[in-house]
Amino acid sequence: MKRMTVSMLLLAAAALCGAGQNKPSGQGVSESAGIDLRFDSAKPTFGELEGPAFSVHADTGKQMADLGVWALDNSRAIIYRQPEENLVLISKSMIFDLNNKAAQLAGGVRLTAGRVVVDVADMLWDDTARIARSESIATFDDGANRITGSSIAIYPDTDRLELGGGSATIQLAEAVEQKAPADAKDAAPETKFESIEIKPHRGISGNIAGQIREIKGPAHLVIVGKNADDTMNVDADTVTFSYSKTQDTMPAEMLLKGHVAFAHSQGTFHADEATVDLAAGKARFRGNVTIDNAQIRGAKTSSFELDLNTREFVMGPGQIESFSIAPSGDAPAKTP
Repeated sequence: MKRMTVSMLLLAAAALCGAGQNKPSGQGVSESAGIDLRFDSAKPTFGELEGPAFSVHADTGKQMADLGVWALDNSRAIIYRQPEENLVLISKSMIFDLNNKAAQLAGGVRLTAGRVVVDVADMLWDDTARIARSESIATFDDGANRITGSSIAIYPDTDRLELGGGSATIQLAEAVEQKAPADAKDAAPETKFESIEIKPHRGISGNIAGQIREIKGPAHLVIVGKNADDTMNVDADTVTFSYSKTQDTMPAEMLLKGHVAFAHSQGTFHADEATVDLAAGKARFRGNVTIDNAQIRGAKTSSFELDLNTREFVMGPGQIESFSIAPSGDAPAKTP
């Protein structure tokens, strides 16, 4: 049985007193200020009192003829999570539906959790499914990453975030500087790159903390270098990111799969898949690798590794149409 807060019981009593007016369903029958409502947790408590799963405070509101529905103005809601930080939602208006355990927020919604800020025109909270979703354009910003999506879905209990097609920017250099701890042995290594610009995509999945985990391709990315020669244009069918323990917003590694195309000042590379170590500055290509650059023409191999810092490379077994000797001062190639 659903429990109601004291304020909800008072509102229900007021509605019953005015029941003789026979107002049609959906029309407001009670109006109040300073309203507090909630959905209680459905988790088993073994006799212990469980706290709310979702609560809202509104400046003003009107209870509808259906006693389980309220129309609220200027609301502040909380989605409770344990042990993670709670989510706070601010909206101009809200329809709170106790019967269906849902809340429809509108008039501009801002969701915050720590440094994370999500802005969207409207949002639906489904307390039974524990999902916050919107089909409107949403922006996600945590100070390091910025994502724009055509839709958004947030799963607070699993810390999952999904955005529809749009664009994204992942800051790399700033994330390293901000997250480097005082202990030198745990410090994040310096990166040659400033950011990753993700061009229009079909969708992005990650977590609420701001880690982008997967780009639903085909994806096009521009890895912007601190120097123009370090900038890379990358295409792949799918892109996934992994993170180190010391960097919770900057990805440490990027895995590219399917029709990988990699354009860099050191040449053009194609492969079935590739791994880019963003911290160490190394790119490793695997499967049907082809290379064309100033030194190598028409190269085909099963594997190829390029050091983006020293510009040295290691090429696996294969064939080369032509190879020119590097001018004095350029980094030599290493043979397996």
